[in-house]
Amino acid sequence: MKKQIAFTFILLTIFSVYAQSRRTLEVTRPRMNGEDVKMVQTKLVELGFTEVGEIDGYYGPKSEAAVMELKGLTGIPAKGYFDIVYDFLEIPDSDLLYKAIKTYNQNKNEKNCVSKEEYSEIGNSAFDPTIYVYKTGNKTAYCLYEEVYDFYSLSTFIFKVNDSAYFVTEKESSAYNENGDGFNPWDENAKYEYKTTITSYLMSENRLFKIEKGKMEKAENDDLAKLIAYCKAKF
Repeated sequence: MKKQIAFTFILLTIFSVYAQSRRTLEVTRPRMNGEDVKMVQTKLVELGFTEVGEIDGYYGPKSEAAVMELKGLTGIPAKGYFDIVYDFLEIPDSDLLYKAIKTYNQNKNEKNCVSKEEYSEIGNSAFDPTIYVYKTGNKTAYCLYEEVYDFYSLSTFIFKVNDSAYFVTEKESSAYNENGDGFNPWDENAKYEYKTTITSYLMSENRLFKIEKGKMEKAENDDLAKLIAYCKAKF
């Protein structure tokens, strides 16, 4: 009986430690804190999310913002799914994807646009499709493809990871009315709000992968493949 009680106690202790190390983190008062927070902060900084600031083990707005950005980049739903965040940070699906996010963070804030050109190979010409090239010194930081209209916008950022790999993140915004319907130019009384979705891809050895829930899934997107091929010469 004593052995059974001791064994049960050990199991409960292990479960308690595991639960503590895999909590769903959120901004609270007082702040959630512990080794799980410190691990998440450490991994985020390693990935280049330096805006986290000091690795102090306290989960605040800066840590939350970095986690939400990571979720967007890796196809993890914004609400919940923190177990997938732990999985990705502890054992990423791909070292190349891990490096891709580092590359993104190293270059995402570059504001020096050195060229602008129309690009009509894909998209709708009415949306004024344009490619911008941003550089840090003599090195291209990223290419940006944009389509913009008064009810719709698409921004596609392309980052070079290495000579055969490119990381892509797309931000698509569309206007929806209160009923969830799309833009209607004939409805003058409708009130709209924009909803934005983020989708990330990784092109490696001419194979395209979509990033979903922290995993690389094979994908096909001819327009995106054309865009990446065109932008390769810009790097």
